[in-house]
Amino acid sequence: MLAEIGAADVRRADLDRSVAEVTAGLSAAGIRVCNPGEDTYFLKVTSTRGTFCEVEITRFGGAVWEYRPFSGRTANAEVVARVVMDIMDCTEPRPDYPPDRRPPLTMKSRAGMALRNCGLDVCLSEAHADDFFFEVWAEIEVTSPDRPERGIVMVDDDGSIRWECRFAIPGAVRPAIEPAEFAATMARVIAGNEPGSHRPKRRPSDCSCSA
Repeated sequence: MLAEIGAADVRRADLDRSVAEVTAGLSAAGIRVCNPGEDTYFLKVTSTRGTFCEVEITRFGGAVWEYRPFSGRTANAEVVARVVMDIMDCTEPRPDYPPDRRPPLTMKSRAGMALRNCGLDVCLSEAHADDFFFEVWAEIEVTSPDRPERGIVMVDDDGSIRWECRFAIPGAVRPAIEPAEFAATMARVIAGNEPGSHRPKRRPSDCSCSA
C-alpha cells in the first residue's frame, strides 16, 4: 500500500483529527458517513444510492478510498476517466479516446489511454492469474507527475476505483494531501455521479466520449 512505504505510525491524536476533518467535510456536503466500530479509522458512506463507497485511514497517516457506482450497466470509460481526472485534479485539455476496434478495447484500456493523453502517468499493475478459470487480469495505475501529493488511483475493468494517498499530518511521509482536500475531492466525485444528477461543468477538461 502506498501510504505504508517508508512510513511509521503517527500519533493517534493526529489520526483522530484527520478522521474528524474528513467526516466534517463530507457532512458539510450533505454526505452521511458512519464509523461501524469504535476506535477504528474506517468510514462508510451511507447516503450514496447504488454505490459502494468506503474509506480506510491507516495508522501510517494514509487514506484508501474505494468507490464504485452500481448503475446496472457496463462501466463507462468516460465516467471512469472523469472520476480519475477529478481525483488527480487534472486540468489538461479534453482527452482523446481511442476509436473502437475489433476486437474491441476494454473499458479499462479506453479510459487508461485517454488519461495518458491528458498527461497522466498510466501503467499496468502486477498481473494476477486465476488457475481455476485460466484467466489473467491487472488493474491500471494512474499517477500525476505534476501533483504527486494526489497519490495513486487504480482502476479495474468493472469500474472499481481505488484511491491511495497520504495525509499531510505530522509523522506522515510527504508529498501528502490535506484531509479537508481529500474530503472535498470525494464530495465532488460523489455529487457528480449520483443517479439523476446533473454534473456541473467545473472545468473545460471534462471528458466526452461513448464507451
